Amino acid sequence: MTRMRVSVKSVGVEFVPEPLARRVGPEQAEMLEQAVGVVCRELAAAYERNAREFDPSVGDNAYTFATNVLHHSRYGVAQQLGDRVEIEVLESGLAWRLQVGETTLRVYKMGRVAPSDIRRHRLDPCSTVKRQMGEDNSADMQQVLDLAAALPPQTAAQLEAGFAPNELAIVHFGTDKGLAALFWGAPLEVERDGSFWAWVQEVELPVIAATANFGVVRSDTDPVAAEDDERDLSFDEREEPELDLDVRDEPDVDQREEE
Repeated sequence: MTRMRVSVKSVGVEFVPEPLARRVGPEQAEMLEQAVGVVCRELAAAYERNAREFDPSVGDNAYTFATNVLHHSRYGVAQQLGDRVEIEVLESGLAWRLQVGETTLRVYKMGRVAPSDIRRHRLDPCSTVKRQMGEDNSADMQQVLDLAAALPPQTAAQLEAGFAPNELAIVHFGTDKGLAALFWGAPLEVERDGSFWAWVQEVELPVIAATANFGVVRSDTDPVAAEDDERDLSFDEREEPELDLDVRDEPDVDQREEE
């Protein structure tokens, strides 16, 4: 299965792959396009805000950061899309989904750093919901492949079988240092043709409007920053500063009275 790349930095860039748009029709494709764009922008904004405000001295940690990103992004999406799509919190409040026509779009945190090949990354099979997503998508894909088997090789139906699934996911990677990567596609239950995705598409960063400040964290393939640059380190990873202190003994009561 192919891995595609799309950017949202310019107006008019399409998120929805053409085969998927043909299958769902123009009206649903337009709504899905808008929903994916809003989710990606709100995720990026939530990472930027919470990375900037992250402070371990008041109890912030990886769990509070992930929870804040989830709630802030979901709230932002609800404000942007209003009643046009159904938004529901799932799995004890640690995940959420959008229902766009017949398509279910779920949002998940998947890792800390950008993967070198997203096709090799599988949604957690221990999760009943995620496992069911993969099973349903595999069944939808196989149904199209079985139909195409009766047709001449390399037909359009066979080539577009990967776009039959209705269970789609937006997955994000990052830490309290910022958002590392965004992808969206159709996850599978088991590996097929070297991929755990029927199709998957990378959303290039940054995805925030040009008026916003946004930093992208280093991926696992980016060069390491200079050793003396600690601006991107969390507080507990930074070296302790050397302090020049002038410590004086407090004079006793008799001495203060003499003065």
